[in-house]
Amino acid sequence: MAVKLTSSFFLVIILAIFSGSCNGQSSNLDETDAFNISINNFKKAKINLEKKIEECDKNRIIISKNAFKNVELTNEEWKVSLFVLSAKAEDSCEQGKRGEFVVAASIYRETAKHYEKKATLADPYSENLMFGHYWKKLEMEAKYLNVSKKKRNLLENLSEINKPFHLFETLSNLGVE
Repeated sequence: MAVKLTSSFFLVIILAIFSGSCNGQSSNLDETDAFNISINNFKKAKINLEKKIEECDKNRIIISKNAFKNVELTNEEWKVSLFVLSAKAEDSCEQGKRGEFVVAASIYRETAKHYEKKATLADPYSENLMFGHYWKKLEMEAKYLNVSKKKRNLLENLSEINKPFHLFETLSNLGVE
C-alpha cells in the first residue's frame, strides 16, 4: 500500500513538472478551472455519500431478541458490542463513500488555499468536526475487544448484525437500558 501511494505521489509530481516545463506555465489549467474541479468533485462526493446514507437508513432493521438467543452478555457488553457492530455495518453499507467525501473535502480546502480562495462549501465539514469525536469510537472498539472472542464470534456470525440496524431499538428489544 505504501509503495503504491508513494508511486502515485511521484507520478503526480512528475506530471505537474512535465506539464509546466512543456508549456512554460505552472499548469495547463487556470486557477478557476482547478478550483472549480475541486468544488465539483466535492459536490459529487457529498451527493454520493448522502444518497448512500439515505439508502442505508431506509434499509435499517430492528434486530429481534430471538436472533441473539445463543449469546449471553452483560448489559455493558451488549451496549459496547452493538455500538461497535452497528458502526461497522454502517461503514460497510456506505461502501467507502464517507472516505471519498472526506478526501474530496480536504482536496477542495487545499486547492482553495493554493489559489487563496475560500472553501466555503466545505466549512461545515472540517476534520475536527468529522473526526473530533472519533476517539470515543476507538474507546468503544477497545472495550469491544475485551469481550471474549467466543462471544464476539457468535455476534459477528449473525447475518442480521452485518446490515445497518437501529441500535437503541435493538438494545430495547434485549431489555438493555
